[in-house]
Amino acid sequence: MRFRVLDCLNVKHLFSEERRAKIETDYLAKKLGITKGSFYAQFSDRRGFVASIAFYWADSLTSTVLDKFSITDKKGEEKLLLVLQAIKAHKLEKYDIEMRAWTLDEPLVAVQV
Repeated sequence: MRFRVLDCLNVKHLFSEERRAKIETDYLAKKLGITKGSFYAQFSDRRGFVASIAFYWADSLTSTVLDKFSITDKKGEEKLLLVLQAIKAHKLEKYDIEMRAWTLDEPLVAVQV
C-alpha cells in the first residue's frame, strides 16, 4: 500500500507533546495502518520520514500561503489579511503550531521550519 506524506500528518497524536520526541517506526507503521516493510519502502528510515514531513510542510503547506501573498497587488494590511485568510481557509495554523513545537526536539525539522 502506498501512502502520501499528508497521510502521516493526519495520524492522531503524532505530534502530541509526549510522543513528539519518541516517534519510532513501529509506532508510525501501526498508526498509519501499514507494515514496517511498507514504511521502509516509502522512507529509508525514521530520519527519512522526519525529513519528508518537514520538507512537505515547508514546500506544500507554506507555499499555499506564500502563493496568496505573492500574486496580489495589495499592500500592507490588506496583503496580511489575505495571508491570514488563506491560513484559516486551509486550516494551516494547526500544522504550523505542531511543526514549530516539533523543532524543539527534532533538528531535521528545525532546518525546514
